Amino acid sequence: MASLDLPDEQKRIINNLPALIYYGVGSEEALVMRMNSVPRSIADNIGKKFKKEIGSIDNESPAKAADWLNKLPQKDWQTIIPVGAKVTGKDYQTIWKKFNGIE
Repeated sequence: MASLDLPDEQKRIINNLPALIYYGVGSEEALVMRMNSVPRSIADNIGKKFKKEIGSIDNESPAKAADWLNKLPQKDWQTIIPVGAKVTGKDYQTIWKKFNGIE
């Protein structure tokens, strides 16, 4: 079987496809968030915020994301909730902390 001459980024995305399907998300940054127990309903939005602030998604991203999420102020959690959500940013932050044994 011949190997594909794809850029490393595309190879990484192909390799991550099973995890993207398993976690039910469509981007690497959302995957990193789901790997850190962020609820699926906000994983995409908070993942975009993470990528914008951190710059790139790499092999260290899950650990970076955990630290970043732990330091993320409550007001920032409020900015990523879906339109029409019945849960507040504070609620999402509390849920995340409980999932991670922080509270």
